[in-house]
Amino acid sequence: MGRLVRKFACVLFVCIAFCAHARVLHVDDNVIKLSQTKTTDPALHVRVGDELWYGNMVRCKLPMNEHTDKELKVRYNDTDYWVSDVGDYVIIDGKLIAANCGIYLLKSHNAMIIDTNWVANQDTSVFIRAYSEDKDVGYFGAREAQHKKSYGFMCTAGSGTHRSDYAQYEYNLGKGCIIGEIFSVYKNKNITTVIDKNDKKHIAIGTYTEFQTPYTLYLFGYHLSDAPFTATVNRQIHQKIYFVKIWDNDTLVRYFVPVPCGLRIGDFVVPSNGMWDIVEQKFYANMGTGDFIYGVDE
Repeated sequence: MGRLVRKFACVLFVCIAFCAHARVLHVDDNVIKLSQTKTTDPALHVRVGDELWYGNMVRCKLPMNEHTDKELKVRYNDTDYWVSDVGDYVIIDGKLIAANCGIYLLKSHNAMIIDTNWVANQDTSVFIRAYSEDKDVGYFGAREAQHKKSYGFMCTAGSGTHRSDYAQYEYNLGKGCIIGEIFSVYKNKNITTVIDKNDKKHIAIGTYTEFQTPYTLYLFGYHLSDAPFTATVNRQIHQKIYFVKIWDNDTLVRYFVPVPCGLRIGDFVVPSNGMWDIVEQKFYANMGTGDFIYGVDE
């Protein structure tokens, strides 16, 4: 990571502990889980014997709880980072209630998905902030078969345009896939709106039809069968998701924000990079293989 100049918000006691094939960094009363996989860039490097362990480094952009004077603070490339159980999050009374909208999960290879455990129907709405470096990517969805009980949003390789799936219909938004920039999608039941970085909107209106998907919605792909992740509709790997909201009619049922390995939320310590649902106060891990990359945009 290069030369680090460490600055502490107060005088801290720091040590490394060994437990169950893992390492944790103790900073006064705080416990920070270390990993042998580098999942943030930059990351804190800690050498234990012949092993190299990493601590997640995140930038503080939101008001924190009352314990932030006890966090480990690191300055790197003229930017302050926090190696701690908080950072870009608001955690009050043991509950995560808000997160910096610049936080993302990056899909690093094909077999990686988040299962929302939510079955979509005609009254499901989804709002997502995302990014991709190429086309041929599914952002979220589930379907029984093509043109049958389908709900989702993707960028198709063939036409190179955004497509919204609803019931037995596929709606082309008449806009080339947005590549290399962050954009938002608001799928309000049968009406889909894509919003680019200039706040320009592209809208597709489908036919309102009663239906229900046979499988739960996936993030980073489509849920196509009872089998584990199916990669046929989502071969793109350089894909980011920043947050996802899901409504049943007007009731918010999921609000996913990315969380890093080691983040402490109440009594729960996040075991791997994944998504936290603010509604349920529940962690959702990668249901495939490998590790999501966690990051924060400038």
